[in-house]
Amino acid sequence: EPLTTCSDAVCVDASGCVQVDNGSCASCNGTDCQSCSHGEGCAAGASALVPDTCCGIGDALLKRGTGAAAEAVDIEVDGTYALLCGGFGVRVNRISDPDNPVFVGSATQRCQRAAFGRVLPDGSRVIYLAHHGDTWVPQPFLQTYRITPGDDLEPVQNFTEEGELYEGLHYAEPYLYVATHSGGLRVYVAGSSGALSLVTVLPGFENATRLARRDQQLLVADGEGGLKVVDIQNPAAPTIVQSLPTRGIARDVVLAGARAFVALGGDGVDDFDAATEVLAPETWLDTPGSA
Repeated sequence: EPLTTCSDAVCVDASGCVQVDNGSCASCNGTDCQSCSHGEGCAAGASALVPDTCCGIGDALLKRGTGAAAEAVDIEVDGTYALLCGGFGVRVNRISDPDNPVFVGSATQRCQRAAFGRVLPDGSRVIYLAHHGDTWVPQPFLQTYRITPGDDLEPVQNFTEEGELYEGLHYAEPYLYVATHSGGLRVYVAGSSGALSLVTVLPGFENATRLARRDQQLLVADGEGGLKVVDIQNPAAPTIVQSLPTRGIARDVVLAGARAFVALGGDGVDDFDAATEVLAPETWLDTPGSA
């Protein structure tokens, strides 16, 4: 029977909220346990819980640990590492133990976007870093590094192409998709070392900045161009299959289940129904600041 209250910790499985001894469990039916952030017990009803925790939607966050960063503007995680991209390059933290992040090292001078690539046969983890250029970075770049099994950061490749402004990244083995503002969507293929070769360029974008993947499609936040849906079943020949207007400038897009949310800066957030192949507008969410 699902419980509506608990002491200090619970496990969440298919049956709901299952109480354990004094909140000191290590696992429960294979599900890791975490402490209640608010310290008062479970939220009422299993449907109100954040998966794998006893925290309810809207609970305060519980700080677990602190890693190394510097003006982070993009964060990517893969369960082993966290990449914190920012004004002083990328800071890499090992997060195998989330309570005690370990600083591994840093790379490049400045960084705006990061993405994980493949795991190499020797256990190295490939990462990609991008910057679209500014006063401090006169030459935009798309860089490839690898994190060795000994947690060293080693450069693999530095891509610079005349006139290209690298922005949002998404890796889907063995392809890296890169949003390049009005330059469109660039598709690269990763070689055995993770180094990239250009495959194709898809035009038709106003200001492509951020990417989210849905099965064999990419959702692209396209600035004044709204939200674009790109078919990537054939990565060598992607096509735009939908162009959806938004209530403001599309700055970012994320998927959550069967919903797609597009951040619009001062114009709030557009919510799209992504339950079927063809996306449809759902609602608009006002925000007090810049989304």
